Amino acid sequence: MEPETDLSLSSRRPSALPGLLGVLSFVFGALLLSKLKTPIRQSRNSISPDAKPAEKDANGDNLVTPPTHVPPSPKTAESPCQCCHHKTPRWKIWHDWLMFLATVGAVAAASIYAGITHHMWEEMQKQTCVQRESAMNSERAWVGLNQTPQIEITPLTQKEFTAQIGIQLQNFGKGPAFNVFAQGEFAVHGHVKETIETTCNLIFPFVGLKPTKPVSSNEDLSKNQWGQMIFPNQIPLNTGNSWSGNSADILEQEIFVVGCIVYKDQFQRPHWTEFSYSTGPLLTQVVRNASSFSRLYVSSANNYTDDAEKKESCPVTQPR
Repeated sequence: MEPETDLSLSSRRPSALPGLLGVLSFVFGALLLSKLKTPIRQSRNSISPDAKPAEKDANGDNLVTPPTHVPPSPKTAESPCQCCHHKTPRWKIWHDWLMFLATVGAVAAASIYAGITHHMWEEMQKQTCVQRESAMNSERAWVGLNQTPQIEITPLTQKEFTAQIGIQLQNFGKGPAFNVFAQGEFAVHGHVKETIETTCNLIFPFVGLKPTKPVSSNEDLSKNQWGQMIFPNQIPLNTGNSWSGNSADILEQEIFVVGCIVYKDQFQRPHWTEFSYSTGPLLTQVVRNASSFSRLYVSSANNYTDDAEKKESCPVTQPR
């Protein structure tokens, strides 16, 4: 099953915001350009009448034509100033400046409004994603150990030993788990974290997770690459693997049984779970013989799930 696509109104991109800013910028530029392209006013006295062809009398002689320039108007009391009629009135200048300032203010207001709207859209996108993630987490599969790992080990009096690590898995979530795979290992005190990391890296590719570093194994894990399927409220799944080594490496040591579980939920999202148990923190609980593994204690550290280290999964996509 694929996750449902969110088609809520809050997730639609406000593509009209860049267009609004473009229109306002065009109007502002047009008004400014019109002011720069205004033609220069000329005085009435400098305007020349259109030239006409010379007129002739009945005998074919040219008639005397009046001067081509209009004589200046007489200086009378009614028109004492000959240079004031072509100047721009003061009210016109103030009107143009007020229109310019109003246009600038409108562009600034529109820009601020667009910025606030964009911020609100981002918050709505984030809230929608958070709600979707919360709903999916409440319905997805959660796979973990149903009980302490069971260890069957050969006597440690021999030079080498072989152990069978039994792991019982259960789905504690609400949805089915797919490609479930688990792997257990022995680790000596001081090397627990790196052993868990190596174990997880071995099985990460089975669910599409990328290993944190290159690893290799002598065991053929490809035969189990499809894993198992576990439904909620299903009887726990018994799985496990074998492990061998030198007896001298674990005797008189605090030994940890660690491992990793990987799976996919019904939304096809990969997940992992790390677990860690020890033979005991006291000196009397170090490994002395095979019976030391009959009882294991939950380690106070190195028990994690991918949810504990999940990074922000709700990035905001910028509008086009």
